[in-house]
Amino acid sequence: MQAQIEVQWASVLYRSGQLREAEEMLRRGLPKGERYFTPQSEMPLQCYLLWGDLCADEGRHSEAEGHYRKALEGDESSDNLAGMIFDLEKVADCLLNQERPGEAEKVIERCIALETRHGREFATRRGMDPDKYLLTPTSLPKLHFCRGEYDEARRLYRAQVEHWGMQAKRPDNIDLGQLQMQLALAEARSGHVEAAMDAYEAAADAFGREWCEGHPKAIAAREAKAALRAQTGSRE
Repeated sequence: MQAQIEVQWASVLYRSGQLREAEEMLRRGLPKGERYFTPQSEMPLQCYLLWGDLCADEGRHSEAEGHYRKALEGDESSDNLAGMIFDLEKVADCLLNQERPGEAEKVIERCIALETRHGREFATRRGMDPDKYLLTPTSLPKLHFCRGEYDEARRLYRAQVEHWGMQAKRPDNIDLGQLQMQLALAEARSGHVEAAMDAYEAAADAFGREWCEGHPKAIAAREAKAALRAQTGSRE
């Protein structure tokens, strides 16, 4: 119980922008969780994912990758398809942030295969013929980005942002601000600088609204916008 409380407490601290305090709480909770829970239990998996997100927010992408891969190992041991898909997307983001697109592409290809399997199994359980439905994997724009197909990645990310932005409720694995950050990068890589800066500003607003004002995520979005503006100004 103490381990669970410490990890939940860390989650609250993290969402309120207190990353150092959150990480200290994770350092206290995770060893207990690893001792008293199986690797595929929700408690250690939640801790790995949370710690990975925290490291990613601080630019510690190699550390974040290690935490996400631990979560992936736990989900693989129980064949948790939904969990594996989520973990693989996180790993791919870390690889992209470390300028390792080739490795990221392989991870995303595996992710898309699992998404397809998951969608077909879901349709079958509902009594539907999976061959009659077109499944568009949510990680498809990330694959296009890995391959340098930025216009297509931009188109798909924009569709996702528009869709989820209109929903009153979203699944826990959908972070609108993060989608807007990915859209912004695709816009920038495809040469749509003004659209990229708009997307960064929208991401900052979403993070401030859905996380907290002044959260490191919001700060990072505005810093990315400023850096893009400065880069564009220097070229001009």
